[in-house]
Amino acid sequence: MPGRPWTDADDRLVMTLPAPEAARRTRRTVGAVYTRRSKLRGGGVRGPWAEAEDRLLMRLPFGVAVRYIQRSPWAIAQRRRKLGLATDEPGL
Repeated sequence: MPGRPWTDADDRLVMTLPAPEAARRTRRTVGAVYTRRSKLRGGGVRGPWAEAEDRLLMRLPFGVAVRYIQRSPWAIAQRRRKLGLATDEPGL
């Protein structure tokens, strides 16, 4: 059963706010926001990690990094593991 249609206003929130905030404001799940964001960007793969992103991952706690780096929590957790850093997030 499909959910309600996404509006232009929803899409603006999804593309400009952190996922949890966009989910709260659009009354959708965080997963739905990530899925919509991926669809609007035109794909699920963002590309290689930049050195600047790695530096942020090394300096910031997981929850803060999720807000500042425009990648999914799963992608951030995977990259942190590859860099030998703790994810600080249970279940990822």
